[in-house]
Amino acid sequence: MTTTYLWNPPAVQSLPVRGSDARLPINRIFCVGRNYHAHAIEMGRPVDKSVERAFYFTKSPQTLVESGATVAYPPGTSNYHYEMELVLVIGKAGFRVAAEDAHELVYGYACGLDMTRRDLQLVARDKGRPWDLGKDIEQGSVCSEVVPMPGVVIESGAIALQVNGVTRQSSDVDKLIWNIREILADLSQFYHLEPGDLIYTGTPEGVGAVLPGDQIRGQVAGVGEVALPRRLRRSTERFRLETSQHDLLDLQRVLWRSQRGRVRHNETCFDHFSDRLRDIREDLKRLDGHGVRDDAREWQRLVGHGQHQRVRLRQRKRRNALVVRGVCRRVAKEISPIDRSSSKHDRH
Repeated sequence: MTTTYLWNPPAVQSLPVRGSDARLPINRIFCVGRNYHAHAIEMGRPVDKSVERAFYFTKSPQTLVESGATVAYPPGTSNYHYEMELVLVIGKAGFRVAAEDAHELVYGYACGLDMTRRDLQLVARDKGRPWDLGKDIEQGSVCSEVVPMPGVVIESGAIALQVNGVTRQSSDVDKLIWNIREILADLSQFYHLEPGDLIYTGTPEGVGAVLPGDQIRGQVAGVGEVALPRRLRRSTERFRLETSQHDLLDLQRVLWRSQRGRVRHNETCFDHFSDRLRDIREDLKRLDGHGVRDDAREWQRLVGHGQHQRVRLRQRKRRNALVVRGVCRRVAKEISPIDRSSSKHDRH
């Protein structure tokens, strides 16, 4: 009998398998929390294995994205962190498995990034709430191809991560607090593990924030590499334009607060204004050609105006307050029509 659904069910998430044309269907995603001592310490929660047992959280399979994808910077956070991890792939069903038999469940391994809204996670942790908003993030579970290693238990191997070519995480899998056998034996006390289950085994020390545009690469020796070669936007290509608008508004407030100060103080504020305008100009150059060309050019014109006013300020110290006031008015005047234009483009 054919089942009829009210709407199309979600597609089965899957990962490529090295050396095979067949893809591996994903069932569930488990993650081990604080499984490297140095990371537990940097998070302010040291682990005493003699009196504690491993703890876990889950992520929806719909959060999974393949290595090499361009993903969105998620909403609701200003502190989005990378966490490089060895991913264990289950290939055989098991329940209440003994540690000495745990290898029988292993299908293979992959490299993974457990992306985290750190600010939301820490708020939830400190209030004793679940971590879902901090961890279960759309496009927040990045994974490489699966490397088949049936029955193999990885006990050591370098694990590292680089952001824009600079190494940020560097450790070894042999520093896991709970190793692969112990994880499988413990987790299977609570769940019937099934083929296609992924277990992110934990991240070493060195976690940190990323920004749109950062390039992230991580490796596990003998397994492979995972990468986010480009993080371009929050939710649309307009992210950088919106960021530039917010930057200019913040700078406008700084300038207004300094209007009644001395000339020297105002010059310092305008130096900072000029530096931020240069950064915004670079963002707008990247924007050009991504569907917001007209808005980008409009903002570049405004940026140029701000740079010109900075020169005037230095040449005419006596008219300092008037120049600052003029820039503020110009920014406020220009933002409103651009916002309306952006909204019109978004509707189309």
